[in-house]
Amino acid sequence: MYQIIIQWIGVVLFLASTGVLANDKDSDGVVDTEDNCVSVANPNQLDTDHDGIGNDCDADDDGDGVVDINDPWPLAWQYNLDENNNHLPDSWEVKYQILSAEDASEDYDNDGLNNLD
Repeated sequence: MYQIIIQWIGVVLFLASTGVLANDKDSDGVVDTEDNCVSVANPNQLDTDHDGIGNDCDADDDGDGVVDINDPWPLAWQYNLDENNNHLPDSWEVKYQILSAEDASEDYDNDGLNNLD
């Protein structure tokens, strides 16, 4: 009888150490009901765009509509806004005062160089 109890305790301890009893499939220390990425261990639970999907499981970490693999700034949505669809981020256009192809050849700061130089 004691042998069965000792075996049962061993099984319980083993299951507890693997996260099975706590329902922590990825063993990251966060129970599945609170884990924002149950299939990948991500103990810090980072979720940059606050969409409820942890960055380790989120294909678009910053929620800008550009998949991270194609996103030059995967954690900064504001750099990818492109309202005029010219493939230049709006923040870059504003910084360099280039809103069209014609603007590139202008010299808005009067330094003797065009806006791209």
